[in-house]
Amino acid sequence: MESDRLILVEENGDLRAFVGRSREGLREFVGRYRPLAASPQLLILRRQAGNPPEGHTGRILMAGEILYQNTVLEVVNLIAASRWTGSLHVYATDVHRILGLEKGFLRFANSDDPGDRLNRVLFRLGALSPAQSEEVERGPRADKRFGEGLIRTGMMDEKQLFGYLKRQMEEIFFSAVLGRDGCYVFTAEDDEPSQASVTGYIALQQLLFDGAERLDRYREFEKLIADEDLCPVVRPGVEVTSVDPRTRRVLAICDGSRSVREIARETWLGRFDTMAVVYELLRHDQVLLEHPRRSVREVAQLLVTPFDEALRAIAASVERTGNPERTRRELERWVETSPYREQLQGVLTPTLTLDVERVATNLGALSVRDARDLVEQALHELVSFALFAASLSLPLDEERNLSKRVQERLG
Repeated sequence: MESDRLILVEENGDLRAFVGRSREGLREFVGRYRPLAASPQLLILRRQAGNPPEGHTGRILMAGEILYQNTVLEVVNLIAASRWTGSLHVYATDVHRILGLEKGFLRFANSDDPGDRLNRVLFRLGALSPAQSEEVERGPRADKRFGEGLIRTGMMDEKQLFGYLKRQMEEIFFSAVLGRDGCYVFTAEDDEPSQASVTGYIALQQLLFDGAERLDRYREFEKLIADEDLCPVVRPGVEVTSVDPRTRRVLAICDGSRSVREIARETWLGRFDTMAVVYELLRHDQVLLEHPRRSVREVAQLLVTPFDEALRAIAASVERTGNPERTRRELERWVETSPYREQLQGVLTPTLTLDVERVATNLGALSVRDARDLVEQALHELVSFALFAASLSLPLDEERNLSKRVQERLG
């Protein structure tokens, strides 16, 4: 099978996550692991060799895909209601968060997202400036924990630090709850607390309530901000000196070159607070949203990706059970006589994949305003004909399965 995310469960129960694993990349694991769970976007394997170390009770109790924004919240609610103890691993495209849960409490929280680091959480809470953060990081013994540096410089005492570390746990929890794609794995009786900078007991009931409230507000933000990859641009004549410091920080880089997502990283405000600021700016007509300014090559790559994946699926099916040479010849003849010859000239490779550079060249040569839409329509027609041509030499069951896979890739 093909999977975007691969989770390996080692003999001691540790999890290893891989993103973007292709079918070819799974060959190194053949014979060493057995599948525990699988879906179109997630594959979980457990190592077969040997037995878990004595006394280790870690095991996967739940796993699945994050299909909508309520997924993580509902999973945590179920774990809390069942009073289970373990670690909930939440995987986004390039972020891994771990929530340590124990009988209705959040015991610890870890994250490898820079936005969840203590210095950035303290900035969002108004407890630390970027200049103070830099002072701590450049100070003596900078290799130690950031919290120790705060105490060493006298910026806060142990009691204050402990309180803020618990706030960091809460912020990591809320960041995990806001995720709308990826996957999750809950391992019961895990040993993760030893990796946490602080452990505490924060009641999940209140966190779940606050998390649901944030989700409601986030949905409100999305009424005006449909995509975090859109770029805010300050409208002419907007006065920036009279706004609050956070808004001024965002406005300073709303020049159309950075998306909402990128502004969240650069300002240290995080996704939620940045969305809140941009939402208010839109409500007061102080900014407008534009699509990212991309090169023709970047546009071509984004355009080609789903169609290329669909053609690869067709080529793989034809290679196994059909006539690849016949399919290729039929496609070439179709391109030569189709109304889309100008848009598709030279884009098809001998292996039935798409040449991104040639698509970019053809796209750049079109002088019409809706050039992107025209090329996209041409690629749709190309894949549709490729599917038809392949079906002529495929068994009925394979044809149906292939059609389903192609539709999944084209959304």
